[in-house]
Amino acid sequence: MAPYFNLISPGDRLSPWLFTSVPLGIGGAVLIGASSYFISDTSSRLQGTQKTLMVWLGQAGGGLGLVGVMFPLLMIALEFILQTVKHLLESSG
Repeated sequence: MAPYFNLISPGDRLSPWLFTSVPLGIGGAVLIGASSYFISDTSSRLQGTQKTLMVWLGQAGGGLGLVGVMFPLLMIALEFILQTVKHLLESSG
């Protein structure tokens, strides 16, 4: 949507991250859901040290999923900030 509202100008350098953001976003959402189910299932079946390890593993998977979901937002924010700084430097100089 950012290119549609002319917040950023899409170009050849934006195509690679745009094509990677779709599978990362979908994969991240699936990973978050799967790790949530994994933690829930593990918590009810296991006990002790093994349970703690599996819960930490599930939380790590959820964290990776969150990174996948946040990737497009971080890239848009970075591009927006860089374009804003570029326009400010061009207008002042």
